[in-house]
Amino acid sequence: MRKRLFAFAAVVLLTLSCLPVSAETDGPAAMILYEPRTGAVLEALNADEPMLIASTTKIMTAMVVLERCTLHESVTVLPDQVLVEGSSAALQPWETYTVEELLYGLMLASGNDAACVLAEHTAGSIEAFADLMN
Repeated sequence: MRKRLFAFAAVVLLTLSCLPVSAETDGPAAMILYEPRTGAVLEALNADEPMLIASTTKIMTAMVVLERCTLHESVTVLPDQVLVEGSSAALQPWETYTVEELLYGLMLASGNDAACVLAEHTAGSIEAFADLMN
């Protein structure tokens, strides 16, 4: 069921991302659509290019965290975790937050800092978290 949901979500995202957002853009900067049973890539655009974290990635981040953590776990923010580019939940180094509070910072404030903190808490590193997502 989960694979079908992800496949459906990918099709919806692909469809939406191909629609013009404004007169200034022609579509997505990057995307990938695959068939989960076979793993076949159906469509790709700049799929291997490093990109800044996006809202779709934040949704997936929240899903993986919710599968592996409890909402009341305490997480202490390290100084290097707040030095990320882009939008921020204004997390403070050495402050302790619950996973639930960090998820709010991730989803409501679109906080890249919250995404990094949650990823490292969940998997030990951002790279290991990316492996979980994939």
